[in-house]
Amino acid sequence: MSLPDFALITLYSLGLKQLIFDYKKTVFIREFLHRTALKELVSCVYCQAIECAVLALILRPYTEPVLVVLSVGFVAIALDAQIFKSIAMMEEIRNFEVNHEDQARDEGTTEEGDLAS
Repeated sequence: MSLPDFALITLYSLGLKQLIFDYKKTVFIREFLHRTALKELVSCVYCQAIECAVLALILRPYTEPVLVVLSVGFVAIALDAQIFKSIAMMEEIRNFEVNHEDQARDEGTTEEGDLAS
C-alpha cells in the first residue's frame, strides 16, 4: 500500500468512524452494536478505528464516493473545531485588552472622583 492510499484509507476510516460512532443521528447503530457480541469492541476508540479501517478497505471499491463525502465531512468538522477555538481565543485576548483598558480608565475616574469629594 502506497502512502497516498494509506492516507485515503485513514481519512475514509475517520469519516466512517465519525458517522457511526460520533454522529448523534446514528445512535440506533450504536445501540444495535451494543446489543451484540461486539459490545466490547465497539466501546473502545482504538477498536472502532480498526473496525472502520477494515470496513473502508472492504467497501472502498464499491462505495468510494460515499467514503470521500464522509472524509470531507470529518475534515470539515476537525478544521471547524480548530478554527472556532482559535477565533474564540483571539476574541478573549482582545476582550481582555479592551476590558483591562476600560478598567484602568474606570479606576482613574474613581480615584479622581474620590479626591474631589
